[in-house]
Amino acid sequence: MKKRRRLKKKPIIILLLIIILLVVSAIFLLKMSKKEVIKKTDMLLASTEYTIKTYNLDYTEGEEIPRGTTVTMYEKEYKNKEDETKIYNKIIYNDKEYYIDLNQMVSLEESPVLEKEIYVRTPVTIYKNSEDNTILGYIKKGEKLDILGYDKLDDKGKVNMYKVKYEEEEGYVYSKYLLKDEEKAKENYNENGVYDIHKDRKFSYDLYGGSPANLDYYPYERVEFEENPLLKEAKTLYMNGGSTVIADVDSYIEIAKNSGINAIVVDIKDGNLAYDSDVAIKYLCNTEERCERAEGNNSFEKYKEAITKIKEAKLYVIGRIVAFNDPYF
Repeated sequence: MKKRRRLKKKPIIILLLIIILLVVSAIFLLKMSKKEVIKKTDMLLASTEYTIKTYNLDYTEGEEIPRGTTVTMYEKEYKNKEDETKIYNKIIYNDKEYYIDLNQMVSLEESPVLEKEIYVRTPVTIYKNSEDNTILGYIKKGEKLDILGYDKLDDKGKVNMYKVKYEEEEGYVYSKYLLKDEEKAKENYNENGVYDIHKDRKFSYDLYGGSPANLDYYPYERVEFEENPLLKEAKTLYMNGGSTVIADVDSYIEIAKNSGINAIVVDIKDGNLAYDSDVAIKYLCNTEERCERAEGNNSFEKYKEAITKIKEAKLYVIGRIVAFNDPYF
């Protein structure tokens, strides 16, 4: 009898298990059907600044990414759990997920450069296009320019040339002469009073024509060359480009080595060229006198040999080109 009861209960238990399994599966499928599917889209990072600040998923600061970079964006807004007033987009960059502030992306067809106007810091030339040097005109310091576009971005998100509108003219200007702040664009550069310090040290009286502190100048970032790093402190000796000097280069190298000198300045052009140049002959031989002037003081081979010797002696070579006192070129 007990055995028969057990046999009767067994199908019931199996049926119950099947029902439970079906219910669990139904609940799971229902949840799956309700689960949000977030689309992803490729976008360009866009800003008025060169780089976009990112945040890690724990809201700590992440790396800065140059504008114009293509990233993958989740099509959903995310709120900061610690401060719900802060809303982000989530992106994938270099296989990592980051948050960025909302509205810092545009489609792949749009411009990632979001500034609309800019001001002339240093008087600037406006060019017809970004490919050659056809000049349209000149724009004064402090003038406002409307931005229409740009030619290219570097790997740091900085514009090379802006396409601008000034009055009725449209053309291109180099960004290095421009600032976003009108007040700073109009002021004379004198960071930390450095200009005044040196002026007062040199001149204890008013200069003819006024104070040099009122001159408009602006510092440039020091250029670095990977294959030819600049000296931090140059102690130099000067060689003119005459044939006897170039021929006696070994004596100059010996003087430099015995005098703590680490660089030699060598004439390339001071009126005459220091070496024969096919380019000079091509452009100057329109009169007999000028054609004679196009000939250099040395053969190209002799000049190159002298420069090579200086470099092999581990001395830095600086080429001197006189540009504004030149009756021949």
